[in-house]
Amino acid sequence: MNLRSIKNELALFIACIFSIIICLELSINEVLIKIVAAVLIVFLMIEIKKQAVKDLYYKMKQLNNRIILLLILNSFWLYIAFEYIAVFLVENKVTVPKSFLPLGKLLAMVIVAPITEEIVFRWAVVEAKEKTNKIISIIIYGVMIFIWNMVHTKSFSVIDIFVVIVGLVLYGIYFTSGNIYYCIIFHGVYNVSAYMFNSLLIGKVISLFKNKYLGIIIFILLIVNGFLYLKEAKMDNCVRDKKI
Repeated sequence: MNLRSIKNELALFIACIFSIIICLELSINEVLIKIVAAVLIVFLMIEIKKQAVKDLYYKMKQLNNRIILLLILNSFWLYIAFEYIAVFLVENKVTVPKSFLPLGKLLAMVIVAPITEEIVFRWAVVEAKEKTNKIISIIIYGVMIFIWNMVHTKSFSVIDIFVVIVGLVLYGIYFTSGNIYYCIIFHGVYNVSAYMFNSLLIGKVISLFKNKYLGIIIFILLIVNGFLYLKEAKMDNCVRDKKI
């Protein structure tokens, strides 16, 4: 194993360690840990793949407004679909309205968390990993999905299928678009949707979620939006490839 491979493995190791620290919620502020983890990962990536760090600037200039709109819609409909499943299919699972979050926690939820978590879980892991065989890749991404679930459930034994699906979707967005900013946008909108639904809308729409026909409409919208995103992302990649 050459020095470069060792550095890449070290990047993955650090990403995992900081994710576990976040999960364990030590006496240190969780938001601060996420920021420190993301900053250290970026500095480590500068040593491993400077080009990947430089590309962050160019990727921001390459954002496609149509893709952004589709991701916003997909993120919203995915969260609504999860809530529908929880309310309609799981009889005893009804979301309890939550109080309004302080501004600091709200910003951490919709800005800090999406940026730092996407840097650690998606960008660093994908960009640092050398091209390997499929089995090794599956193992690496499987471990990161497990840690992703652990960070959000605060448990080593509890598996939240919704959390796992969101993690897989975010990897799918990164693989199909190659742009971490799309993942950050999707993640941020998902968190905003969760906040709005739990704090503002739950009392007004909970009765509607017991209508099975609404569920069909939600899933149709989710599938159609997902298909449109994949089509748009493919076209966007072709345009960029021609420019190169």
